[in-house]
Amino acid sequence: MLLDPPQALPNAMYYIYRYLLEVAPKQRASKAQIIRGLAPSTLVPNDAVCRLSVEAGSRLGLWIEEVGAGRASDGHSDGHEEDQALVVLSPDLLNRSMEEISDRTRFRVLLRRHIFAPNLNRGPWLSQDGAYDFTCAIAWLLAQDVSNPPGTWESTAKPAIPTVQGRQIEQLGNSQEQWLIKNQTRWDPLVRWALFLGLVGRQVLDAKVIVVPSPVGAVADALPSVFAKGAKRELTAENFVNALAAELPIVDRGKYRQEVIAHLTAGTPMPEANQLSSSLSHALLILRQRGDITLEDRADAPKFGLTNGPPDLIRFSHARIGGDVVLA
Repeated sequence: MLLDPPQALPNAMYYIYRYLLEVAPKQRASKAQIIRGLAPSTLVPNDAVCRLSVEAGSRLGLWIEEVGAGRASDGHSDGHEEDQALVVLSPDLLNRSMEEISDRTRFRVLLRRHIFAPNLNRGPWLSQDGAYDFTCAIAWLLAQDVSNPPGTWESTAKPAIPTVQGRQIEQLGNSQEQWLIKNQTRWDPLVRWALFLGLVGRQVLDAKVIVVPSPVGAVADALPSVFAKGAKRELTAENFVNALAAELPIVDRGKYRQEVIAHLTAGTPMPEANQLSSSLSHALLILRQRGDITLEDRADAPKFGLTNGPPDLIRFSHARIGGDVVLA
């Protein structure tokens, strides 16, 4: 659903969300009103992005389309009968105050929760229903070595950059039918969504832009909720990793990460028990450097290893949220 059609954009959904929240009376409007407000024909000849993003947001549960609920309140008549469907913000969004949910960061948190919700990820394996195709693909990408990631679909740089195709052959088999990302038409929207959700980054290597599987933004967004679950500003490493996996089920110990790992070929490099993946380790070390989180290695306490951690922090037993971060 998220990877096809590729014209459905997370940025467009954000502005649809803001329109319903702040402009539309009672947080509801017809699809036609939304399209006229955000993609007027005088400025946007093709309204496909806005239209498809409204529909994708409905499937994700961000809003509800009530077909036959009535015409646009401004009296404007449109030729498309389906455009008269009333679009209403989902109840779980309406139950929050405008101040609490109107900014971009909170929208990303809500969007991630909807995308990773169990009802949109029922499978079976390789299913493209709901958000399962995106969820499994990004879980696979975050299981890759951040220092040597499959950063492009096709590599033209020298020295060669590992490709998504090549890494899938190694880990999922030669048959394209067994791949999680079957072609570049799916790869490009995957990257677009993952960037918006804070699940990957980008860097330039040998004059080529590559994707880096480091979920810095998503982990930073999740910290207030992760620590709020224990009602503490400090958690043991075990509790911290488990709470993070519950909030982001595509990282280490997460439900969808485990599903993906179970389908990888024998011999695929994986961290040892209680050793965090390089992608999550990379994200935590960046957040530690920024002051968003403190990681401590205390004696006589169970520990988690950090892949490629600095000499003074190759493992940690406790995590503490930064003093400036407000618990959710």
